[in-house]
This record gives sequence, C-alpha cells and structure tokens, in this order.
Amino acid sequence: MHEIILAILGIIEVIVWAWGICQMEFTDKKKSWFVAFIILVAARWMSFYIPNENIAFPIRQCGHMIGTLLIFQGKFGKRLIQYWFSLCYLELIYLPIRMLLFGVRLVNEKIWLFNYQKYILSISTILLVAFLGFTIRKHKEVCNWIKNIPIGYYILGIICSFCANLLGTATRMFSTEWTTELRVVIEVVQAIVMIFFYLLGIGFAFVNLWKEQYKRENALKDEYLKMSQEHYKELEAHMREVRSIRHDMKNHMFLLQKYIQENNLEQAESYLKEIQQHQQWENKPVVSVGNELVNAVLSYGIEKQNEVKFICEGLLPPTMSISDFDLCTIFSNLLSNSIEACQRLISREKQIHLQIKTFQNNLLIQMENPVEMEVPIEKLGTFTSKIDKKSHGYGIYNVKQTVERNNGNITFLLQNNNFYVKIQIPF
Repeated sequence: MHEIILAILGIIEVIVWAWGICQMEFTDKKKSWFVAFIILVAARWMSFYIPNENIAFPIRQCGHMIGTLLIFQGKFGKRLIQYWFSLCYLELIYLPIRMLLFGVRLVNEKIWLFNYQKYILSISTILLVAFLGFTIRKHKEVCNWIKNIPIGYYILGIICSFCANLLGTATRMFSTEWTTELRVVIEVVQAIVMIFFYLLGIGFAFVNLWKEQYKRENALKDEYLKMSQEHYKELEAHMREVRSIRHDMKNHMFLLQKYIQENNLEQAESYLKEIQQHQQWENKPVVSVGNELVNAVLSYGIEKQNEVKFICEGLLPPTMSISDFDLCTIFSNLLSNSIEACQRLISREKQIHLQIKTFQNNLLIQMENPVEMEVPIEKLGTFTSKIDKKSHGYGIYNVKQTVERNNGNITFLLQNNNFYVKIQIPF
C-alpha cells in the first residue's frame, strides 16, 4: 500500500512540474484521460506480478511516462523531452527539502519522521511546485517566455541534471565511511554544487531568450528609426518644394492671368496641371496623433498603400508612462496586420479605421478593418498564416506582450465581417 501511495505521489509530482514549470497544457479529450488512467493502473498492476525488479521497473516507468504524456497536448517529441526534464529536475526541489529534513533529524531523531520522510518529501514537493506554477501562470509574459524555450535547452537541462545526479551518486557511495560532522559538510557542499548544475541548465535557456528578445527589440528600434528618418526626409523635401512654389507664386499668377486675358484657356489649363504635378504632397497620407514617432510609423506604413483608405481619429495624451518604443510596437504591428487583411479582400472596400481616445487616465485604442474569412480569435498571437513561420508571427504576439507589460488589456472581436482590436492601457 505504501508503494502505491508513493507511486501516485511521484506521478503527481511530475504532472504538477510539467504543468506549472514547463507550462504544458492539459488536453481536453476525455478519452485521453481515460486511456492514461488505464495505462497507469495496468503498469502498476503488471509490475506487482513480475518478481524480477530489473524487468518490473522499466515497465512501471514506461507506463508512468505514456500515461502522463497522454494527458497533455502538443507535439509528441516535445512532450517527451519535457516529461524527462520534469522528472529529472524534481531533484532541484528535493535537495533543499532533504537538507531540511536531514538537519531536523540531526537535532532530534524521531521515529515518525524517519518512517514518513518519503511522504513528507513528496507532499512538500507537490505543494511547492504547485505554488510556483500558480505564481508563474499569473504572469502571462513569463508564461509566453517559457513556452517559447527551444527544445534543445530542455535537452541541455537534462544533461546538466544527469551530471548533478552523477555527483550525488558518487558522494553516496563513500558516505558510509564518514563521520557525522564530515557527512554534514559534504552534504551541504554536494547540495550547493548539484543546485549549481541544475540552475546552469535553466540559465542557458533564459540567457538565450534574453538574447533573442534583445535582438528583436534592437531590430525593431532600427526599423522605427529608419521610418522616422525617411518620414522627416520626405517632410523636408516637400517643405522645400512648397517654399519654392510660394516663392514663384507671383510669376505663376501673372502667367495664368495673362493666358486668361488672351482667352488662351488650353494653355492656362496645361500650366495648372504642370503646377499640380509639383504639389503631390497634398495627396500623400499625413497622420498626426500627437506623437512624432508614431506619426512617422503610421505615415510610413500607409504611404505605399494607395489602395487602402486610412481613417485616423483622436490624439495621444501629451504625457504618458508608456514608452515611445512600446507605442510604436503597438501601432506598427496593428497597422501591418490590418493592411495585410485588406490586401486579401476581393469584393469589399479596403479601409482601416483607427480611433484613439482617453477615458479616466486610460488610453483606448481601436483598430478596425473588414475581413472576408474566418479569424481564429482564440489563436491570435500564437500562430501565423504566413508560409515563413520562423520569420513571422510575432505581430500580435508582440502587441499582446507590450500591452500586458504596461498593465493593459487587449481584446479581439469579429462582428459583421469586421475585425476589431481594442486596447486599454492606463497612463
């Protein structure tokens, strides 16, 4: 009976770690849960009737592994690696709890503590990992961060855990010959070194994620800077052109008046057309939302999309806690996605409507565009419809991360064949 309870607790430990720390999602298929239960029970039952432990042990382990994998969703290969990572990294929680129990036993040896040490260790691990899991899931940005860890870093973590366990095994082989004082010192040093190995595996993954995020942010900053430079170059060029036209306006008016007086209307019309060719700036899209960088990003995005009509209403507040970089990330990605949606339209008018409002110290942004296809709203920010999925798919994801980082909310709505993105951010 004790073995069955400990086995159940061991399975729960792995499941809680996979769900809470690795951010694996449970499947909603009842059939998978039923089959998983049958496999777990069958593996345990079969191992009881096999006298050879060398055969019974792998049967139990395979049953536990298959049963656990069935209750989670995702690609099988990734689930398998994450399962072994969870199984190996439970030792990171065991170590400090074992050290605490070891210290308590040294101070006051009690029979009940010795008899129930495995139960205390397992239950404490489940509670601690569950607490960490719930804490992580409260922070959506951290959850997305963990879900995007490449599978190679899980493998690296397993290798680091293998090195840590190898050290622990080697230490236990010689611990029987040590005095109590020496054993305490060795146990502490061993725990510190083993924890270092475990954290090393996790550290590699987080350093890689920081590096990738840093590269993406730098690329975006360079892109926004380029947009601003081109926007201001065009502004400067057209301002020079306007000044030139104003300077020559007297001559233009004199010639037009002369053509009219001579009743030479064809020549006057031709001359007017020539003047209009130098005043293309009036037909170019000019966006003004109260922020120069956002103006540049929006103007750059729509000036090359002559077939898309862009309507912009409202102004950004003059002072906000939101950085210009975050604002550019939100507006550039929203506009880019809306333009792509309009380019897919066949029969409907290609129009984008941006509204900016403020209400009770909250910035309200709404982007609207027509669609002619179903939009999987529940998957937005987790997939891309583009063929090159490695290079794309960060648009809505970046917007969601930016909004959540600024303590805001983002919602998506599909109504009357129009797609709406609504954002609320306190400022």
